[in-house]
Amino acid sequence: MNKALAGSFYLALLVLCPHGAGAQTPNPLADGAVVGLGNEGCGKFLAARESKASIEYANYVSWVAGFLTGMNIASIRDSRVNIMTGTDALSGLAWMEKYCRENPLEQVIGAAVMLGSELSNRQKKR
Repeated sequence: MNKALAGSFYLALLVLCPHGAGAQTPNPLADGAVVGLGNEGCGKFLAARESKASIEYANYVSWVAGFLTGMNIASIRDSRVNIMTGTDALSGLAWMEKYCRENPLEQVIGAAVMLGSELSNRQKKR
């Protein structure tokens, strides 16, 4: 697993897993680590997709594209693997929409991390 992806999983574990009974742990996502629409919920992402507000959905698309670009650059730098090989933007968006429909309470950043993980795993199988 490359360093960037491992870092993303570590961050997800910090957020999702408690560190002891009753222990309060800081949420790294609540401290400004994620900027912009990644903080929004999947429900809002889907509502923007289904509404007539195409500008709002375009903003989500742009945020996800930027996030995946960052993940991809880190992957290429750390492991020389282009996670975007063999996929396209529309396929990635279809994956995000399916994931968000199945996990409407998830944040957009969580869905984007899972998409990046899926793309990375596909490259490892090639």
